[in-house]
Amino acid sequence: MNRALAVLPKPLRTRLREMAHGLLHPSIGALPELRTFDGARLEPWKFGARAATCISADFELAWASQYVNLGLARDEGRRTRKFFPELLAALNRNAIPVTWAVVGHLFLGECRRDPMGRAHPELPHPRPYRNWRWSFERGDWYQYDPCSSVDAAPEWYASDLVDRILASEVRHEIGSHSFSHTDLSDANCPPEVAQGELRRCQEEASQKGIGLRSFVFPGNFEGNFAALRENGFIAYRGGDGVDLSYPEKAHGLWNIRESLQLFDPEVDYSRRLPLYVEAAIRAQVACHLSFHPSEPSAATVSGVLLPALAYLKSLEARGDIWIATMKELASYCEARSSALVREVSPLDWIVKWGHDPDRYPRAAITFSVPWAGSSPTCEVDDEEAAERGQSCFVRSGRLYMTITHPHSALRVRRV
Repeated sequence: MNRALAVLPKPLRTRLREMAHGLLHPSIGALPELRTFDGARLEPWKFGARAATCISADFELAWASQYVNLGLARDEGRRTRKFFPELLAALNRNAIPVTWAVVGHLFLGECRRDPMGRAHPELPHPRPYRNWRWSFERGDWYQYDPCSSVDAAPEWYASDLVDRILASEVRHEIGSHSFSHTDLSDANCPPEVAQGELRRCQEEASQKGIGLRSFVFPGNFEGNFAALRENGFIAYRGGDGVDLSYPEKAHGLWNIRESLQLFDPEVDYSRRLPLYVEAAIRAQVACHLSFHPSEPSAATVSGVLLPALAYLKSLEARGDIWIATMKELASYCEARSSALVREVSPLDWIVKWGHDPDRYPRAAITFSVPWAGSSPTCEVDDEEAAERGQSCFVRSGRLYMTITHPHSALRVRRV
């Protein structure tokens, strides 16, 4: 079919491809469990949104393709640095947070070989392996590590770029993409290698005041889930063939499935993105977008990213979607899975949920009850919540209330 399409003009070829794609996609996986307590309903998403959207970025510079083609790897590092400022500025202008899944070595400003000429001797090194994406057949895993500095080899270090993300007014999330972009599948990564990689990531992130909570598997090769859980992670980006799904807990971690990758030159995102997001809204599930910062160009930032961000912001403004990071989605789902709502009186409720606030930061719960009349004033533990805002509002005959404390007393006063 692709060979037959190749002879057609690109606009027609793209339209036919999108029509064919829409016949089978997007597929829908798990739906949110209905949770009600005497008329109070725990909403699938924060602020009563009908769906959630998150964006994750595989932030890897030269590390991803070093065992595909070393020249390509260096070029990807240079391209990332070239377009990163424009990417970050576009996201910040639109106030859209991203989970930046950072290869741990990029936290470094420099590194050096030991007197024996070994790179990172403190870490267990992967043994030779191959998968369908890359092939590491001989030598030492770190043989291409320049063991230099960000000034001398900026394709292999990015402490300066991480600092720019952290300095943003938008609260982006720094996640993990392993320390050296090795295959973490059980077949190709012994547990001691996974443990060493993940511990080192947390150590380097902690130097910047960060606790890593979300993980993106290099090459999407999944495995070593126990090591992720033991090293403080709560969420991962899964890819099992389902396009849209409510997050599910597996291996003690929340699986926030990947839905759609951006910046594919053969995709018409003006058609495909609404197809996916509107399906997510109908099913009340998550749409997880992803991208590689090495892939955009000035043309695709203006032609793909900016229209996509404007579209998402318009849906957020209507209350149709909640735009959040992977960590925030996982924390919400964790709180919702254990929350209980008890009515004390027609205008008073007690809300409880059990979770580790350090492991699941910024957790929250939104619940709704039948309501007649205008938006009231809501008080949480005798402190007034946002009046007629995201935290307390009326829509379609229900009062929606958002709680950010795991054991809260909520009172409503009519106005």
